[in-house]
Amino acid sequence: MRPFGVGLACALFLFAGTDAHAGDKHALLVGVSRYATLDSSRQLPGARNDVEMMRAVIGRAGFSDGDVTVLAQAVAGAAPPTRAAILEALRRLGEVAAPGKIIYLHFSGHGSQQPASPINRANETDGLDEIFLPSDIRSWDGKTGAVHNAMIDKEFKLEIDVMRARGASVCAVFDTCHAGTMSRSGDERTRELASAALGIPARPARKPPGSAPLPTALRRATVQELDDAGRGGLAVFYAAQSDQTTLEERFPSGNGKLYGVFSYALAQALSAYPGISYRQLGERILNRHAAQNRYFPTPVFEGTMLDRSVFGAPASPALQRWRVEVDKTAGALSIAAGSLHQFGEGAVFALEPAAAAPEPRAPAYLKATQVDILHSTLLPLDGKAAPDIGSGAFARLIDPGLALSLQVAAPARATGTMRKALKRLRRGATGAVPIAWKGAGQHADVELVARGAKAWLLPAGMRHGAPGGEGVWSVPIGSDEKLLAARLHEQLQRIAKVQNLLKLAAQMPLDPAGGKPMLSMQVRAAGSARRTSVAAGGLARLKAGDRIYFRFDNRGTRSVDLTLLFLDSSFGIAPVFPYYRGETNRVEPNGQVEVALDITATTLGRERLLAVAVEAAPFTLVADFSFLAQRGAPEARPKRAGDPGQDDAEGLRALLAAAGFGVPYARGDGARPAWPSSLMTLYSWTTTRAGAQP
Repeated sequence: MRPFGVGLACALFLFAGTDAHAGDKHALLVGVSRYATLDSSRQLPGARNDVEMMRAVIGRAGFSDGDVTVLAQAVAGAAPPTRAAILEALRRLGEVAAPGKIIYLHFSGHGSQQPASPINRANETDGLDEIFLPSDIRSWDGKTGAVHNAMIDKEFKLEIDVMRARGASVCAVFDTCHAGTMSRSGDERTRELASAALGIPARPARKPPGSAPLPTALRRATVQELDDAGRGGLAVFYAAQSDQTTLEERFPSGNGKLYGVFSYALAQALSAYPGISYRQLGERILNRHAAQNRYFPTPVFEGTMLDRSVFGAPASPALQRWRVEVDKTAGALSIAAGSLHQFGEGAVFALEPAAAAPEPRAPAYLKATQVDILHSTLLPLDGKAAPDIGSGAFARLIDPGLALSLQVAAPARATGTMRKALKRLRRGATGAVPIAWKGAGQHADVELVARGAKAWLLPAGMRHGAPGGEGVWSVPIGSDEKLLAARLHEQLQRIAKVQNLLKLAAQMPLDPAGGKPMLSMQVRAAGSARRTSVAAGGLARLKAGDRIYFRFDNRGTRSVDLTLLFLDSSFGIAPVFPYYRGETNRVEPNGQVEVALDITATTLGRERLLAVAVEAAPFTLVADFSFLAQRGAPEARPKRAGDPGQDDAEGLRALLAAAGFGVPYARGDGARPAWPSSLMTLYSWTTTRAGAQP
C-alpha cells in the first residue's frame, strides 16, 4: 500500500502542533454506533461514548464548543455520521485551516479492507484499500468494485493535505480496525468487521517478495513523505498491530459505559498529564495496557516530533488539584475529575483553601466515594460530616487509591475436581494479594477456564484467545482438589504481584516533556555488531541470541539508587541490576550504568524490564529492590553479559508492601504511605525462538 498522511490500519496519527490560543483549535469527532445494514451483534455503542468523552477532554484543553463538530447517533446536538456529513465537515475544516491552527480529528467505528481500485492498485503493496465505515454504508457493489458509501484511506489523505497545505497542524485519531470475525460478551466486544460481512469477494493479498509488513512500511514512508514536504513534524500512534483487533470495554472498573479501550487510555493520559509529550502519551497508553494484564491489542507509536507537547500545551506541574464544589442541600462535596485522571474509589485528597501555597499544610483529608470518568464525590476521610469549607477550596490528590487486588472470573460450569478446588480457594486461601472473584463472563484481570484436562488462566483482552497463546498459563486439573487449589493459588499470586508492579509503574510521575529519558534501550541482533534504539513503551521483537543493552544516565544533581528487574512471560521477577552480591546500585550525579542481557529461549512471549529509580536521601542506606524477585519458569533468570526522614525509597517500600510483596517499612499501624516521587520506566519486547518468522 502506498503511504499517505492518514491510514486506517488500526492507526492513530498525531501531527505535532504549536502553541495555540482560544479560537485556534478546531475539532471533528465522529462516532458510528449504529449501522442500518448490519445485525445487532455488529453495533458499537461505545463509539458514541468515545466522542462524548473526547468532547469533554479536548474542551479542557482549550477547544471551544463552537469550534467542535460532532457527528454521532444518540448524542445531543450531533448530526448523523453519514459519508456526506463527514466529507462536508472535513471540507469546512480545510477552509478554516491557517498557520497556527490546530485541528483534531477523532473517528470511532468499524473499519475493514476492500480490493484496491484500478487507479490505486499499482501503489498498493498488498492490493487492498483500508476503509472507514460511516453509518450509511451498504454492502459490496460489484459494478463499482467498492463498498457503497465507505471512505477509503486516500479520501482522508486528500482532506488532511488541504488542511496542512494551508498551515494547520492536524491531530487525527482512528480507533477502528479491520479483519477477523465479530466476537463479543456482555463486557467486551471488538471493533472489527470481516470483509465477508460486507460481501467483499475473497482474494489473496499481493505482497511483493522482501516487502516490509504493512504497518512498518507505512510508518517509515509516511514519516519520510512529511519530512520531505516540509509541512511539520509527525508522531504516529497505532491502536493495534495490523493483525490485531481493537476493543470496547466498560469503564471505570467494568461497571460503567462501553468505551473504546484505546480511546479511553488516550483520554486518561491526556486528562491526568496535561502538557504531556507525544512520546510520553504513547508510553502511558502502553503502560496502562500492561497494568491491565493486557497482551492484545498492542499499540505502536513512532515519528519525528515525539518530544513535542500534545496540542502545543505548555508542560504543567505534576501537582493534581481541583476546585471543590459544595452542595449544601445534599451535604456533599465533589470535584470535576474522575477515573480519567487515574484515581479510583478510595483515593485520598488534601483539602486546601483557595489561597494556599503550592504545597501547604493540609487542614483535612477527603476520600473519593463515587468516581465517574470526569466527576467524583468526596467525603471526609474520618467519616464525619462534610466540613463547611466555603467557596474556593481545592482538593489535592495525594493517594490515587489503586486497587491492588486481582480480579478473577470463575469458570462458567465448573464440575468435579475444579468445582471443589474453587470452593476451597474462595473459602480458605489467603495470600499477600487479595483475590476478588467474579462471575463467569464478567470483566476481570484474569479469566479461569476449564478446557479438557487443564485449567487455563487467560489475561484480560484474551477472553476469545486460544489456550496456549501468549500470556496464557495452565495447570492439569487431575483428581486432587487440594493440589489443584494450591497450584492455582500460587500462580494467581504471582500474576497479581507482577500486575501490581505494573500498576505502580503506570501511576508514577513523568519527566518534563521534551526532557531526555534517563534510561535507554538498544538491541544488537545475533551475529550483528550494530545497535538499534528502542523507545520506552515500544514493543521490540527479539530472538534467542540477541542482546539488549540498558543504559542509565543520572542527569540530576542528587544520587539515584537504581534497580533493574526482569519480568518474564511466566510471571517471574529476577533482578538484573544489582546482580552480583555486593554490587552497588547507587549512581552518582552525571554517572552512567550500562547493563547487557542475552536473550534466551528459556521463556518465550511478552518479556519486560522494569527500572526503579529513587533519589537517594542524605545519610541513607542504598535502596535495593532486588527482594521483589519471585520464581517464574525454571532457569528463567536472564544472563548478564559483559559484567564481572521518610525518603522516596521508604514511600515506595510502603506501596510495594500493599502490592503484595513482603516489604517491612517503619510506619505506625494505620498510617497511609505517602505517594513517592520515585520513577519507574518499563520496556517491553516479545521473545521468539531463533529462526522464527517475524
